[in-house]
This record gives sequence, structure tokens and C-alpha cells, in this order.
Amino acid sequence: MPRAEGPGGLRARKKGEVWGVEGLMCHLEPVSPSTISRIKSAKITLLENDSELVCQADIILSIVPPRDAIATARRIADACHSSAGITARNARRGTTSAPLDLTFVDLNAISLNRVTLISNLLSSKVAEEGRPEPLRRQTSLLSRFSSSPPKDPPPEPIPITFIDGAIIGPPPRRKPEHNKEWTLPSLVLSGPSLPTSLSPDLRQILHVTHVSPQLGGASTLKSCFASLTKGLTALSILSFTTAQSASLLPHLTSHLEKYSPGTLSLVKNALPAVPAKAHRWVDEMRQIGENFAEVGGLQEGRDAFDGFAGLYALVAEETELGREGKRGKNVEDVLATVEAGVKRRRRKYGAVGEEGEEDLSLTWRGSWT
Repeated sequence: MPRAEGPGGLRARKKGEVWGVEGLMCHLEPVSPSTISRIKSAKITLLENDSELVCQADIILSIVPPRDAIATARRIADACHSSAGITARNARRGTTSAPLDLTFVDLNAISLNRVTLISNLLSSKVAEEGRPEPLRRQTSLLSRFSSSPPKDPPPEPIPITFIDGAIIGPPPRRKPEHNKEWTLPSLVLSGPSLPTSLSPDLRQILHVTHVSPQLGGASTLKSCFASLTKGLTALSILSFTTAQSASLLPHLTSHLEKYSPGTLSLVKNALPAVPAKAHRWVDEMRQIGENFAEVGGLQEGRDAFDGFAGLYALVAEETELGREGKRGKNVEDVLATVEAGVKRRRRKYGAVGEEGEEDLSLTWRGSWT
């Protein structure tokens, strides 16, 4: 897949009383040595192509940047209709108890509209009818009047069971007070029912919660949750950067410490996480806004989160935070680099008025002292 967190198939296996997970992952694009190292350390098999993936995996978890969710689903649909994928899976099913259907779980932060698009894309009917009607009719007529012997009908594609899902919470980590206990992210799923391929044991391993019988419920829940975490982080960038530009940051932090210490604690923990994730959050903010507008009926939500998307694009594209892994390790450095990025953007797009004079509304950096 495009990145190390691309789709992989998971199979549960039991070692005595301990359940573990075997993974499968596919990369068609060149991957960095660090990515290969992480793959090997996680004991994940790197497959050569998507046909191998749909042959060997019974469950595919799609975890990619939101902008790549539809393209990833399309690749899996194509592989399930390819002769190579169909032949390899049928051969495997002839020697194992592999299920007929391939289960595809989309765990990306996407809107209800994209969930519907992916569901339609993965349905066999849509895939088989992918060609325009005139072209299908022309092909049928040509085959009818052709003198060549009729060709064998194409093999049946690999059927796909689609599940809408999302991941809520940080990666697994040990509880500091209990070395043997873990804090796990919640893997929320939605749809009429969960397939038998997701066995109770596997659901326990993945910490699964079925949140809604409606397809798209899991993605909507993810939007509501992420708007309160990543949305707060975006507000923090706006607030703290502006306070710093006005030489008021110490006063802001002291007042937060006195009147809203919980907010200050959240901000201090959230801001250093921005540099590594800002590029992923750009499209996620737009997906959140789309859900607020389409599901909640709140166009104001789309407007607000489109603005947040622009803010994270600024961090990812116009600052050193998005280009260097060494910057943004603490709140002060995050704010300094964002402020520098704002200045760079002003110079890039020009801060000059119609008469060639400096536009003070764009370039003023005031002080109240």
C-alpha cells in the first residue's frame, strides 16, 4: 500500500493461552529502509502485488490517509476481478478452508458519502457493470456476429463483504501502574451485521465495538470524536500562535493554568503531536466538515473544518514542522515554526497594498508594552 500502514490481512492464531495476530501487507511502490525495518520487526509479510493480497488475506484492513481511501478500495476491487487474483484464491481455497468472501474493513477517517462510494465500488454488481452501457452493447454485438469460437465466460470475481469502521484512540500502550495491562484503541464498526470472518476471538484482539446497524455509523462517530480532539488542537494552534505574535503567550498560559488547567494540559500534550500528523489531518478535517453538513445538517461545521484543513495544510506545507522530523518536539518550538511559516506565507503571496505600500493588516506584529 502507499504507506506502511496500508491494508493488511489479519489472521488470529493461538499460542497456548495467548492470542497473537499474523499480518499481511502489500506494497507496490518503493518503500524506505525504515518502513521495511518496521515491517520486519512486526513480523509482517511483504507481498509483491494486490493479487497476492486478495489471494492470501481473508480480512483486509484499510488504514491509509483519508485522501487515499477510495483509491485503495478501487485497487482491491480491481484485484478481486483480475484473473491472477481469482485464480490464486480459488487454488488456495481448494487446499484450505478459506472463506469464499473477502472481508474489507475501511478504517479511515472519511465521510458518509465516501463510505457509500466505497461500498458501491466494492459490490460485484458495480464492478461488473463498470464499463459504459454502449461499450458493453457493442462488445455483445461483436461477439454475436463474430465467426471465431465463443470465448469462455470470465471467472466469477472474488466476492467482497464491506464493513465501515474507524479507529478511535492512540496506539496500544502499557498502563504505567499495571505493567501487564494495556490501554487499547477502540476499533468501531458499523453495518447490518458483522461477518463470521470476524470471529469472537479476533474481535477481542482488535478491541471491536459494533456501534450501529447503519453503514457509515462508525465513520460518523469517528468524525464526532476527532472534531473534539484534533479540532481542539487546531484551535490551540490559532490561539497560542496569535497570543505569541502579540507577546501575550505567558499571560494566556497563566490564565489557563488558573481558570482552565485541564485545557492547558490538553494543549501541551496535543501540540507536539502535530508535526508528524498534520499532512494526514488535512483531508480528515474536510471529511469531518462534510459529515457535519450532510449528516448533522450543519453547514457551519463544513465551513469551520475547511478552515482547520487549511491550517493543517499550512503546518504541513509552509513550515519546517512538515519538512523536518527534528522540529516541533515541544510547544515552544511548534509555535515558533508556525509563526515563521505564517511570515513565509505572507512573503510568498505578498503583503503589499494597491499603492505598493506595506499592508499593515497582514504584517503588523504588535506589542502591548
